[in-house]
Amino acid sequence: MDGTFRNGPNPLPGEISPHWFVGDDMLHGVRLRNGRAQWYRNRWVRTLKFDGGSPLREDGSLNRAYSTADTSNIRHAGRLFALVEGSFSIEVTPALGAVGACDFAGGLATAIAAHPSLPRRQRL
Repeated sequence: MDGTFRNGPNPLPGEISPHWFVGDDMLHGVRLRNGRAQWYRNRWVRTLKFDGGSPLREDGSLNRAYSTADTSNIRHAGRLFALVEGSFSIEVTPALGAVGACDFAGGLATAIAAHPSLPRRQRL
């Protein structure tokens, strides 16, 4: 598949954001084939925060799956991820559906950087 996607904060309708970069993540994607756009779509990423989850676990510790995922995106090992500082990456599908928070099978104990040295737009 050929295409591109980008993400960024986008407050929900009726929500007033205290700052221009505060808001749930909205992904934007374009699928390109043979030099033509097949589709454009945009979706809010269905994160734990978006779905009303808690930033804390039952034991009171920080839940790294709680995220806005609105800072950057990256392709890694054939998978797509939306990133934000302070939480796990959110894996997304090429059609912009959320798979969920990813700790790489328990390989991460804390958040990863959301500012990789790659452009905000990534080829799919």
